[in-house]
Amino acid sequence: MTFDSARPRYKLPFDGKDYELTGELSVIEAIETAMQRGILDIAVNIVGMGLTDTAKLLTTILNACNHSFTHKTVAAAIFNMGLGSKAFATLQLHLYSFIAIILQPPDSREKKAQEMAAMLNHSRGESTSSSA
Repeated sequence: MTFDSARPRYKLPFDGKDYELTGELSVIEAIETAMQRGILDIAVNIVGMGLTDTAKLLTTILNACNHSFTHKTVAAAIFNMGLGSKAFATLQLHLYSFIAIILQPPDSREKKAQEMAAMLNHSRGESTSSSA
């Protein structure tokens, strides 16, 4: 995960490739419009979303960050990873992490990015004690 406090950037691994996401107001607005809910409600419900909502959220984020995807393509890739798989759970954690970081005030984003990286590493069973 990379990070820039003025304009947070996040590398999202998806379907065998890394995509750069940028945390800008336009991304939050696109998410709220597509999901027809507030961003805070979306953030607390990401882990546990089903295929349709996860695909809608991811498609919206990718397209808002200038990556061209259709809902059908994203949904198929998620379905193929397996909805009960660790890969799907990790994808949802990445989406949660991205949103959690961009919702922070600029001077708190680096700290939140480090917390989210530790959470993702822990979910993969990696140690974070050597990272500094």
